[in-house]
Parts: sequence; structure tokens; C-alpha cells
Amino acid sequence: MATAVSLTQAAEQAWDNLSAFAIAGTLRTRILAFCTTCNPLFPQSAVATHSVANWLAILHAFGTTMGVESSADAWPLLRIAADYVYRTCFMGEQFLGTHPVEWAAMLAAYNANF
Repeated sequence: MATAVSLTQAAEQAWDNLSAFAIAGTLRTRILAFCTTCNPLFPQSAVATHSVANWLAILHAFGTTMGVESSADAWPLLRIAADYVYRTCFMGEQFLGTHPVEWAAMLAAYNANF
């Protein structure tokens, strides 16, 4: 997987980086680990980052409902997961430019999990 240097690049690489995990059947685990790492960065009281928190909630809900992955359902799951990761990272880039600590932590979580 290619290491992203920004959340925009992470968003752009979502399909490529997530595809190996979808094929291996470990996409759910990776999604949930990413969400678990990022969720504390965006408390409900931080109004400026609600858009990121909302997409993380959607991504987490998707991850918890994925069930057991198999090669038969890898591509539909990958399509949805890549879309949600793209949107989460894109929102992170838009809102976290003024929050460099959270931006760096989210980017590190992306690179560690995807």
C-alpha cells in the first residue's frame, strides 16, 4: 500500500489501498481499527469537525454490519468502503487544516491501517 502524505492523497488512494484487504478478507478489521483510532479525535463538543465525525460514524456503522467477508462479496463491500473512506479523508482534509494535531493523527491512522 502506498503511504499517503496528506488526507487528500489518502482519499485518492482509498480504492487501491483498501482492495488488498478486501481480497484478503480483512477489510472489516482495518475499517474498525481506523475508526477506533480516529473517533476520539472528534468529540461531539468540537462543532467544527462534525462533518468528519459524521463520516467516521457512517464508516464505523458500515464496518460493524459487514459480517464475514468472502471473495464473493469483496467487490461490493470494497466499493462502499472506498467511497466512505474517501469521503472521511476528504472531509478531514477540508476541516483539519486548521487543526494540525488532529490532521496528523488521522493521517497516521490511515497509513497504519490502510
